[in-house]
Amino acid sequence: MDELLEIYHRNFPSNIREEETVRRILSNPDNYIIAKRINSTLIGVSIINKNTIIMLCVNKEYRKKGIGTKLLNQSEKYILENNYDKVNIGAGFDYLMPGVPINDENISFFKRRFYTHSWNDDECFDMDMELKDTICNYNLGDTINGITYRLATIKDLEEIKKCTDDAEASFTKYYMNNNLYDIDNNQVVLVAEDNGEICGTLIISKETEAPNTGSVGCTTTKHNHQGRGIATTMVQIGTKYLKDLGYKYGHLGYTYTGLDKMYGKAGYKVTTKYFMAEKPLVKIKDSDFNFRKLRKEEFDKLKHSFNDTEELWTKYKEMRMKQYDENDVDTYIVELNNQIVGEVTINYSSHDLPTEAIPNQRVYVQAFRIEPSYQGYGLGQRLMDYTLSDLENNGITEFTIGVEDDNEVAKHIYFKYGFTEAIDHGKGDIFDPTDYTLYMRTIEKKKTL
Repeated sequence: MDELLEIYHRNFPSNIREEETVRRILSNPDNYIIAKRINSTLIGVSIINKNTIIMLCVNKEYRKKGIGTKLLNQSEKYILENNYDKVNIGAGFDYLMPGVPINDENISFFKRRFYTHSWNDDECFDMDMELKDTICNYNLGDTINGITYRLATIKDLEEIKKCTDDAEASFTKYYMNNNLYDIDNNQVVLVAEDNGEICGTLIISKETEAPNTGSVGCTTTKHNHQGRGIATTMVQIGTKYLKDLGYKYGHLGYTYTGLDKMYGKAGYKVTTKYFMAEKPLVKIKDSDFNFRKLRKEEFDKLKHSFNDTEELWTKYKEMRMKQYDENDVDTYIVELNNQIVGEVTINYSSHDLPTEAIPNQRVYVQAFRIEPSYQGYGLGQRLMDYTLSDLENNGITEFTIGVEDDNEVAKHIYFKYGFTEAIDHGKGDIFDPTDYTLYMRTIEKKKTL
């Protein structure tokens, strides 16, 4: 447990979740844990519960080495083997975070692996504020436009249930805990009352997520009282109540589009946004994959795998379109359900080094990649075999490829394909600035009958 807690805090230092809750979630006996260790030290982990990946992380110094990809692939395989047809990232039986915290690195990682945002156009986010900035001129006990705002007692429970059942029945269960009606409890209920009728409710939480931090939530207003600003006023009064108790910060977790306006009127601002990542899972057969040449007019289908800026993609596409027009390039692909999951590009003439290609004899192989979610199916070998076989059938006997000097993994892979003779050394370009060695694979020319 301690090492899981340590890697959680190391990778998500700004996440606000009560320590006891984090421990409870991480120690759930139904969790399945996939760990990556180096010299017995935990440096990456995926924690799965049913079809939800509760936490997936790799320590910063070990990122961009394929560890996260392997953890995710193993997680998806486990979920699929347990007969689920979909994987979620974040919220399941409970959550450390509702989804994937949005930054450029995280979004690129999951989108390249075909994850989508499950909330369509709605956003999920946290909201925060310093309580000294509270926007409210009212206090508990005030009557505003005929509505009195006060803390609830256990005697209000029946009327509270009527209100929540009418407003949002899924919230009723949160109000059924009798401890909420003890003023000394760390959670209390604020109600809005109109001539004895409870028409609005709000739960106020005191240090349930972090020290010196309060929260408000589970806001409900009866349908026939909506439009009177009751919910907004409850949020303002509840937030001021936390300030008056001496708390310094206000935090609202797992909030969503629409509520930002209401909470914003009390002073809360959107902080962390979440990518509510999900992906369908299907069992794949070898026969489901299709290998072929890409047509020029389909080139934009490759954009999703181009992990760089829009400006660089535009330059890359312009270069390739010119090469297509000059019959100087072919791209071989492997696809699944019309989705490209792997590619390799063949250049028929030299560009950076004169040794790259010789017309009708030698070609230069580059941009060889398999989408991370489909690595482990042997697709790299099959795509390379398909490509080289097609070229050999058209009289090509020599194949060159550039390999970064310090990339021992790539060297091992290409050596297996027969690229064993080092023939030249090249400098990088704007698409890949790393220096490389040019290796060649040679076969005997096929005899014709």
